Amino acid sequence: MSPRFSLGIDLGTTNSAIALTDLESDQTEVLEITQIVGPNQIGEKPTLPSALYIPHGDEYPENSFPLPWKEGFEEKTITGHFAREHGALIPDRLITSAKSWLSNPHIDPRRQSLPWRSDIEDEKLSPFECSRQYLAHLKNAFLYAGHVQGRNWDLSETEIVVTVPASFDAVAQSLTAEAAEAAGLGKVTLLEEPQAAFYAWIAQAGGEWRSLISPGDIILVCDIGGGTADFSLIAVTDKDGTLELERISVGEHILLGGDNMDLALAYTLQAKLEAEGRSIDSWQFLALVYAASKAKIALFEEELLPEIPIAVPSRGSSLVARTVSTTLDRPTLEQVVLDGFFAKTSISELPQEARRVGLQEFGLPFAADPVISKHLARFLCRSRANASSSQTVATAVEQQLAGREYLARCSQSREVLR
Repeated sequence: MSPRFSLGIDLGTTNSAIALTDLESDQTEVLEITQIVGPNQIGEKPTLPSALYIPHGDEYPENSFPLPWKEGFEEKTITGHFAREHGALIPDRLITSAKSWLSNPHIDPRRQSLPWRSDIEDEKLSPFECSRQYLAHLKNAFLYAGHVQGRNWDLSETEIVVTVPASFDAVAQSLTAEAAEAAGLGKVTLLEEPQAAFYAWIAQAGGEWRSLISPGDIILVCDIGGGTADFSLIAVTDKDGTLELERISVGEHILLGGDNMDLALAYTLQAKLEAEGRSIDSWQFLALVYAASKAKIALFEEELLPEIPIAVPSRGSSLVARTVSTTLDRPTLEQVVLDGFFAKTSISELPQEARRVGLQEFGLPFAADPVISKHLARFLCRSRANASSSQTVATAVEQQLAGREYLARCSQSREVLR
């Protein structure tokens, strides 16, 4: 039986989202995701923060976080908006970036290791289990949205696509598919994120996309996400008068994205505090990372804001007395994020290979060099050989270059005649 719907799940490092396409009407809608927004409060938001909070047994009364699809039953963890907001104040019970841990070759993704270096050993979760819980929440939110609309969507009538980084290895891809099946989604189709971005561009351009590209074009797709920098090259070729697309290169798996920017901002703010004679412990530094991330988003969203206040709590009863306050101002944000990660570089400037020990203490093998433009330069240099090895692509590129040279000569001739 042919499916009636197609459900797309963007399983992100920082945020996740879902969209549904009715295959009969070809109409697509981004679905609001029901989630916990506070004790005994649920709400709908366009994205689900990829965050899990593990509450202490005595922190809240029983059944403080019921979900509409779990009546009479409460998960031990909280997923989404409240998990991220509240967990930032108690960082050793907050799990984020599980997707990066799922592809970490230095740990067993099925081992209960998150939150990393937390003291709550018996309550920790594995990267695989975190992925399963995110996907289970998205599945339930999808079915609940249909129920609210009176449409009662059925998974048996739905094809399900889950995005993964193009640079995910076979193990990480297999674990993602397995987590989706364990979440009750059944067999899913995995779609590489740069390809998904390219398909979205085609859909947005409508029938005009074919007039915007021509044989010989090579399209660069850059996906800078919360956890990874993903690059892909797609070549445009002509086969019997029909445009065809051929992916010719995929970048290596680079843990470089929003997480790195948040860490860099936190280190900058920590240095600012120390210069003022104030210090924070390792627990407070984790809270500073999450606070810096929130401030970063707010400043980029509101261009008129000059700065954002940041309060870093302490662990213990004297919360107010030991709270450390500072600010993230716009010049610092632009210097650290824009100048530090998106610096203008030449094609010959490649990333440094030496590891930065400071970032390794968080357990993830982050890219040693934070300059994304340098990693892009290395990707493009390495991709030249891939393009040259494809005779179809090489011929198309040569023909386009020859056509451009011909047009340039015609233009010069017209100038001479004038």
